[in-house]
Amino acid sequence: MSNLLGRKPEVLLREVSRRASRSTIEDAELAWEQLEVTKLQILQQTALAILAQANTTSSSPALLSAG
Repeated sequence: MSNLLGRKPEVLLREVSRRASRSTIEDAELAWEQLEVTKLQILQQTALAILAQANTTSSSPALLSAG
């Protein structure tokens, strides 16, 4: 940012504004990626819970008839 100090105030303001906008966009993109990761983790956990429930449910009749 030291190279910006010798520039005119308008140019400096435009550059600072551009960098702030870029930072905001990068923050939004990071938030979106984090949202996607969280969504996939929830889907994975849900699938594992459904699978565990199905395994428990399907083995119950076999256990009852074996006894």
